[in-house]
Amino acid sequence: MVLLLITILFNILSGPKSQLINLIKVLEIGVKEDFIRVEEITTDSAMNIYVTDAYQYVIKKYSSQGIIKSTYGKRGKENGEFQAFPFKIIYSKGTLGIVEKGLAQIQFLSSEFKAMGRILTPGPIVDICFDKHGRIYVNLIPYSRKKEDILILMDKSGKVISKVQLKEAKGEPAFDMVHLGVNKSNDLVVAFRFINSISIYNERLDIIKTFQIAGLPDQAPAKNSYIE
Repeated sequence: MVLLLITILFNILSGPKSQLINLIKVLEIGVKEDFIRVEEITTDSAMNIYVTDAYQYVIKKYSSQGIIKSTYGKRGKENGEFQAFPFKIIYSKGTLGIVEKGLAQIQFLSSEFKAMGRILTPGPIVDICFDKHGRIYVNLIPYSRKKEDILILMDKSGKVISKVQLKEAKGEPAFDMVHLGVNKSNDLVVAFRFINSISIYNERLDIIKTFQIAGLPDQAPAKNSYIE
C-alpha cells in the first residue's frame, strides 16, 4: 500500500459552488508491504510522521523525508502492546495520545514511544483532539447515555473540565459521532459524521457558527435493526 501526504490549497471564490481545491503530492511513504490498513496520521513539532496501522497493531514513525525511524506496538495485553487495534493518534507539546478501537481510555507516549501514563474516559472513544493548552476534547459513547456527556474536555490527569452542549445530539450513538479539530485560534470544530452539520465553538465553548454542506442531505439514511 502506498501512503500519500498532500497539501491542500484552498482558493475560495464567491459562493459555495465556486470553491476550488487543488491537491499537490509532496511526499510518498512506503511500498505495498509496509501497510495493511492505515487508520490515522499525525506529525510532531519536528515534522516526524506517525502512522497507525490497524491490522498490524502498530504505530510507525517516519522522518519528514519519509524514512522509517522506529515502530511501536503489537497485539497483546502486556506493556507496549495493544488489546484492540490503534486507530486514533494525536500530538501536542511532546505528547502522543493514542486510542484503541472500542476502548474507553487514552494512552500517552513521548515522541520516542516512552510510556507517559493513561487515563480512563466515561465511555468508548469516537474521536479526540488536543487544544493549544494540551487538554483533550473527547467524543464518546457515554456510559451514562446522557446527551450532555457525548463531547467533553479533559486534562491529562483524566479530570473532566467542561462538557460541550451539542444541540444536534440525538441520543443515538451512530448519529452522535463527530470528527473534531482545533484551529489556530483554539476554536473547536465539530463535524457530525452522519448529520449534515458543522459547528465552531470558541474557547469558552460558545457557538460561533453552525452551517451545512450545500448539496448533501440533512442526514444519512437510517434503518432500524433488531441488534443495536
